[in-house]
Amino acid sequence: MAKTSEIELIIQEFVGRLETAVRAEAGQRVRAAVEAALGEESPAARIALAAPMAKGDGSPGRRRAKLSPAATEARKLQGRYLGLLRGLSPTARARVQKVAREQGVAAAIKSAAA
Repeated sequence: MAKTSEIELIIQEFVGRLETAVRAEAGQRVRAAVEAALGEESPAARIALAAPMAKGDGSPGRRRAKLSPAATEARKLQGRYLGLLRGLSPTARARVQKVAREQGVAAAIKSAAA
């Protein structure tokens, strides 16, 4: 029982620290938003508004990849291909996958749609 109470105390302390950090950051962002709305924008307000909210797990925010138009089209084509494969029977799926390997994804999509 002593172990359980020690663990519970550690968890409670962690949750308390986390809650304090989240409240502080939320308060800073609210103050910055109010300052910006009133036209009293300070450098701290600009920084607070530009910074994303912390997720709490210590990982950096996810960056969006900058893709060329060709890469975007390739991803869309791959998505269509995978979507069509999902609804096929195992036999038809194997046939379409073979076409994709030999002739390319575009030909496989036409084969799957037919």
